[in-house]
Amino acid sequence: MNQSKRIRFILLYFVLGCLVGTGYMGVAGCGGSSGTSTTTSSSDGGAGASGGTGSALAVAEKISVVDAQDSSSSSLSQFSLADYAVADLPADSPYNTDPTFTFVNERSADALGIVQEILCYMDLTLYDHPSLINTGDYIAYIPSADCQTQEVKGSEQASQDNSSSSESIQREKWIVNSYRANDSSNHVVATWIHMPGGEYDPPMILHTRTEISEPKSDTNPYGIFIMNFEGFLASGDEIDPNFTDPVMKGFLKTEKDPSTGEILIKFWDEFSHGDEFGFSEKVTMTRSGDNVAGTTSTSETNSFDGTIAEQFTIAANGTAFLREDGDGNEVCLSQKDFTETTHRYGVYYGEDHAKAGQRVSLNGGFPVVKISDDGKEHHGFIGYHGLWMSTTVNNGDTLYKETFGGPESDSTRDEYTALIVKGKLKKHTKETATLSQLAGLPLNVSSCTFEGCSNYILEWDKDTETLWKTHEVNENWVRVDVEDTEYEFTNEDFAFYFWSPALGGNGQVEIRDESTGSLTALTNDSNVVFYKEEVVTSATNVPETFACFQNCPSPSDPSTPTSKSSYEAGENSYERVAQNVAPGSLVAGTHYEQYNFDGDSLTLQANGQDIITTEEGESGFGVWTEALVDVNDLADLACDWNPNSTCAYKARFGLDVYYSWETGPNDWNQLALLKDSNNDVVTFDPPMQLKLVRSNGTVHYIEYNGSGHLNLPGKCVSGDTGEDVDCGDFQDDRSIRWVPEFSIADGSSVTNTSTNDVYYIKGLDKEQIMKAKDASFCSDLSLTTYDLPDETLWEKPVIGDEPVVTDAPAVIDGVLQ
Repeated sequence: MNQSKRIRFILLYFVLGCLVGTGYMGVAGCGGSSGTSTTTSSSDGGAGASGGTGSALAVAEKISVVDAQDSSSSSLSQFSLADYAVADLPADSPYNTDPTFTFVNERSADALGIVQEILCYMDLTLYDHPSLINTGDYIAYIPSADCQTQEVKGSEQASQDNSSSSESIQREKWIVNSYRANDSSNHVVATWIHMPGGEYDPPMILHTRTEISEPKSDTNPYGIFIMNFEGFLASGDEIDPNFTDPVMKGFLKTEKDPSTGEILIKFWDEFSHGDEFGFSEKVTMTRSGDNVAGTTSTSETNSFDGTIAEQFTIAANGTAFLREDGDGNEVCLSQKDFTETTHRYGVYYGEDHAKAGQRVSLNGGFPVVKISDDGKEHHGFIGYHGLWMSTTVNNGDTLYKETFGGPESDSTRDEYTALIVKGKLKKHTKETATLSQLAGLPLNVSSCTFEGCSNYILEWDKDTETLWKTHEVNENWVRVDVEDTEYEFTNEDFAFYFWSPALGGNGQVEIRDESTGSLTALTNDSNVVFYKEEVVTSATNVPETFACFQNCPSPSDPSTPTSKSSYEAGENSYERVAQNVAPGSLVAGTHYEQYNFDGDSLTLQANGQDIITTEEGESGFGVWTEALVDVNDLADLACDWNPNSTCAYKARFGLDVYYSWETGPNDWNQLALLKDSNNDVVTFDPPMQLKLVRSNGTVHYIEYNGSGHLNLPGKCVSGDTGEDVDCGDFQDDRSIRWVPEFSIADGSSVTNTSTNDVYYIKGLDKEQIMKAKDASFCSDLSLTTYDLPDETLWEKPVIGDEPVVTDAPAVIDGVLQ
């Protein structure tokens, strides 16, 4: 995601949540007075408000400049698995009742383009739950990645994605008060939102106040409401005392024309933080049935690009969509002809399971609290992927687990000790397949010479038994289409090495005859070796001593490899020297670098010194070793042609198990665990490895992280045409989108590789991109420019000081606790 947009994204969870059509969830915090009034009409609601008797007023949960269409008419991305059909599952099971949200990405609605994300976050607060409305202030934890639509990722982010599949999941703390005094009063929702910030944006605390005076109905699908909001820079869990004025403010409202009954939707916001960054967004639009008209404007200023401003006037009629930019350039699009991708999936138990049709859940973690010396509470979340918290946690710190029995129950806190390791050991377990099972999967390869390396994406065609080069990968790690050509191996190649996201790691196929050493042709039956990866969280069954031959961190400077383990060492390298002796004669320090694993600290060591670093290393994303071999397995490295020689390269693809060590300054380079009162490490469920077999026999291995997250590879497409584009062109083409590389059709079956349980897949969040048409296709549309709102309609949200809520969260990830 474009990091500079994160500030307004979080704020807009509430802002634009009020703008969307009918569906299964209500929207918290959308309100106002009828007619054209801009004044908040009720002083009720805000911190501590409780005891009301009114029921929730629901406004529209979706506003779309363009309605999503029936998916059956779409051009699905490659690798759609539409050949599958789900078996019988209970009609009332979540598989059949969980809704699917489909949204249309349209450039002219950039100010409203993350509506689906916002509504998802709104839904996760459960503001309209009968147990929460009129019951006072409560805490909701919202996972910041759960609802994010896939914005374009820069080369650095793409590299991080390739470098590590496990990043800490951040959860944002929301304090919510949903109140309606009685059924004659407006529904008021107040929120205090803690946004942790990131590498390019500051932490903020956001205040919102919303009043709903008229709910959505058949004649008014949006409702009448007004919402005002403001954001402050944060220091820890409080507003920064050095910056007490808001740096962000805005409003959202709907108005009804008393003479025509037409509903106008108006939105304005702005953010400014010194001279480095600022933005403003304005929208005025109306909609009646399929007919849409409006004007939108966005302006963003940053120190890299200066000011980038765009304004669009739009019109649509349900079939055609016409857009005009500020320079008078028009684009005609079809609302009925589009491409579609799926961003988020549900995974459900199969019909033979006792929980048939129920969601597959993981024990992914729980919320924790750290209490600082001054008594302040800092909330966070810990799980399999690590720890997120709004303050620094050091090794040995005390953290408390929060559990909650309901909004009116007392919370309990179990005490734990933080175990923070500045690195992590990974175990790699061997798996096998055949090339025919990999048909159509993207296989990433690097071809290196003395002049440098080139990176490609290959695909195996099982019909022709040919390995095709389909894409190049440029210096920004972006796929570039090339004319399909057969990939040929040379005398310099000893094996076919690749990396595949679908397989979850590195793979190898032998390309040489074992007896002669000559190149052999690949076939559908060629054996593929690849390795599943898991993070080591205890010393149980872990070797005490390892041998390392390549890319072995120096004990004196772990950010760089020891000289004899570097690729530049040539004839003097560990691998070349070791090749001249039998595995049983290998000597530590001469033929390999020796490390020990300290089971108490879970840290790799050399001569008692921890192999940890806070440097980025040569990769720029931390430090990784090559294969670490259990010294008891060194005999398995004997060369096939001479048992008295050691072939160290066999460690990566000859052993059933090998290990690797990772360290560095980033969250994904480190390990965060908890120990209980018995000094036992708390364990969490790792991501599930799911095997998906297409009707043509192609196998996909997909990681499932719970909460709808399937890790799929991605690509960039044009938001104007839906065609594949170079992600590196983002600065010149603001329409570029990062989307999953392929979609999985609803009802597709997958198998848990550990238990062999069968699950079914269902898309929960889908995106459609309209296709461009000739201007004549939009001949029935005309454009009308609307006046845009400004700051004069904004009012300060008066909700009181942020309440102190001592109860544990009432809502976590959209689930009432």
